[in-house]
Amino acid sequence: MAVQDVSKRAGGGEGLLAGPSFPVVTPFVDDAAGERPIDFDAMERYVRYLVDGGARVIMSASATGRFALLADAEIVAI
Repeated sequence: MAVQDVSKRAGGGEGLLAGPSFPVVTPFVDDAAGERPIDFDAMERYVRYLVDGGARVIMSASATGRFALLADAEIVAI
């Protein structure tokens, strides 16, 4: 998903940040080695569900997304 410009739309009107907004949790997968890799398939399904439901703003890797537990590369991947 591409990052969108958050400025006013061309020709005036409401900003792109107007409307429903949702923080996204970061889903993890338990594996046999005790690692907890990010479940990108589950995240994609959840984000698609939110967008299909009318979400205009999605906040990933925020407090709800457990950013403090993620490496920089994981945050970028999200």
